[in-house]
Amino acid sequence: MGGCRKYWWTNLIYVNNYVIDDETCMGWSWYLANDMQFYIISPLILLPFNVFAGAACGVVFIAASTAAIWVVDVNHEYSAQAALPFAPPPKDANFTKNLYVPSYTRIGPYVLGLFAGYLLYKTSCKLRIPKAINILGWFLSFSLICTVIYSPYTDGQSHMLSIKESAAYFSFHRTGWGLAMSWIIVSCCTGHGGWINELLSWSGFIPLSRLTYCAYLIHPLIMTTFYMCRRELTYFTQFELIYLFLGHMTMTYGLSFIVSLVFEAPMMGLEKAVFRKGGK
Repeated sequence: MGGCRKYWWTNLIYVNNYVIDDETCMGWSWYLANDMQFYIISPLILLPFNVFAGAACGVVFIAASTAAIWVVDVNHEYSAQAALPFAPPPKDANFTKNLYVPSYTRIGPYVLGLFAGYLLYKTSCKLRIPKAINILGWFLSFSLICTVIYSPYTDGQSHMLSIKESAAYFSFHRTGWGLAMSWIIVSCCTGHGGWINELLSWSGFIPLSRLTYCAYLIHPLIMTTFYMCRRELTYFTQFELIYLFLGHMTMTYGLSFIVSLVFEAPMMGLEKAVFRKGGK
């Protein structure tokens, strides 16, 4: 808790407090700082004098991020399979601070999201995609998703990644995932998503989507409280994991609903009232 008392102010100005001290209060809020930093620099991509300049700026951000991740990983020898007992040891134990949390390692998907949003805005979600291109896009997007998920998998020591292979994985896996998600969003928003769009557009997701921010803040507290209150070791089975997942999810969204009603909804109403009054 010493870090929390010392660096509490970093949350107020969206500085990445986890990089400063990994014992800060609500340590998982580090991504809020990343998101705000990306938001601040987004005009460099969205508001240049022409589309090509903005695209070039975005490509530069992605290329710089990719290069930085590669250099950091090769120098520190972090393995993409570090969770495995027979993974090669890194040079230090600062993976989270050096490669997981910093904003420069996560800007790629954000830039791709800006590109996708700009495309949908300029076309008013009426982009015509030929059927063959649409099928190819879905195939490639699912291939990227599977590659990102299953590349580090191994059932033994037969598929251990080298340091350079791990560096390549860390350098491209988030951007690749963001590219796949961008295609899914563009295809669904332009009417080319088929049954996947119908599933993702289900009205039942709307209430849950409005609670995601509160759920993001509350979820780690629920899990921490649960595990800290246990008096015996957990024997993890498939049933145990499914039960814990459903329990944590139910508790998280239940409390998120209360927190949203007490704090978030009144503040949003106040914000609308202030800006509406200012507009008049």
